Amino acid sequence: MRKSLRRAVFRSVCLFLLLAACSGGKPESAGKGTAVSDVPAYGDAIVEGSIGDVSGFLTAVTTDASSHEAAGYVFNGLVRYDKNLKLEGELAESWEVSPTGRGSPSTSGKG
Repeated sequence: MRKSLRRAVFRSVCLFLLLAACSGGKPESAGKGTAVSDVPAYGDAIVEGSIGDVSGFLTAVTTDASSHEAAGYVFNGLVRYDKNLKLEGELAESWEVSPTGRGSPSTSGKG
């Protein structure tokens, strides 16, 4: 008789645990009266994590990657490379590339 009582209790506990695991829990809500939009508001901020602190914005002086990345958001170069590794003007209207491979931005003419 004790075995049948133990089996009944064991089955009840197992059934209870199974139902509790499959319940799914309470759905999360944004709160009462608030509308959630997928479109960011004008003037929102983008927050991006970094491995280290920025030690400066002068890329000639600093050697850490986080400083170079932050300086890239603040300062623009005269030319940059596109996705096909071809030079394109970022701030320069035109430029010339010397036979040695060094570029020299200019203010007139096409390059």
